[in-house]
Amino acid sequence: MKTSNAYETCTGCALCLLNCPVWRSKKDMTLTPYGRFKAMQWGSSTGEVPDGLNAGVDACTLCGSCEVLCPVDNEITTITLEERRKLSVIGERKSERYSRYLKKGGAVFDANKVADKEVVLVAGKGCVEDALIEKAVALLGGSGKVCVIEADMIVFESAYASIEDEADAVRHIFKNAREVVLFEGLLLRPLREILPLSKKKVISIGERLLREPSIRRELLSSDLYIVDARSYNLDHKRLLRLYNDLKKDVGFSMNLDLHRSAISLGREIFSSDDDNKKNVEAQARWILEGRSFERIVVENPVDADIFRALTEAPVTTLLELI
Repeated sequence: MKTSNAYETCTGCALCLLNCPVWRSKKDMTLTPYGRFKAMQWGSSTGEVPDGLNAGVDACTLCGSCEVLCPVDNEITTITLEERRKLSVIGERKSERYSRYLKKGGAVFDANKVADKEVVLVAGKGCVEDALIEKAVALLGGSGKVCVIEADMIVFESAYASIEDEADAVRHIFKNAREVVLFEGLLLRPLREILPLSKKKVISIGERLLREPSIRRELLSSDLYIVDARSYNLDHKRLLRLYNDLKKDVGFSMNLDLHRSAISLGREIFSSDDDNKKNVEAQARWILEGRSFERIVVENPVDADIFRALTEAPVTTLLELI
């Protein structure tokens, strides 16, 4: 994994601000990748003072929009996760948010559960409804072929190295896997680095379902298709052709902007109180603004309820198209 000194290559172009949901909602430069990297270049570090980089590291939605736009290919999300790991271990100076996270303890994956099937479907704890997970299992081959494992994303985000530090244990859990399908795109990089599988075998649920002809046939030119931001942005170089071809074949609109970055709802952070919910709604309205569509199709089921609250058009998940 890349180390935090990658901030040194930041040119200060500020392109990362174009789609940053935190910048759009807060208009506070210190909370952006640009602000953090320039501060680090001048010697600041996470946890140094209460009002230093901590707030920006804490506020990032980890959506990856900035990475697509970065001209020097900094893996900004990876760097931010590394800084969060520092934030989680600096004793009295750690943020309130990560203090709460650390109290949960444990590991990302349950070490007592070994995936005994060739296809492993990874879902975040409490993030996806059981009925949709059952649909995914059926589409991927049924319970005789597919094993479901839950990931504790709270632990992962607050202690990023936990997967890398426990690499042998994670390999043991996934030892029988021939394909790993993830609802959470944030896990793509660490699992790809640890597991002896190709990138095409450790993929997002969206990419995997788009391989199914029965699902692609259900997509309509009048749809607005919402690509899962993390899954796409953190793997955009490989996935750009897939989504370009999909757009040409179907003719629908997508939340990919002119820079080919997936605009994020920012739901990963902005969901805990009324003000933050307004920020999520503002992001969603920005995506909907000026578009003509008859239906919204989302890759990640977590996005569906946000759009349902803002439009009278039907909103469905990719899993529900069959």
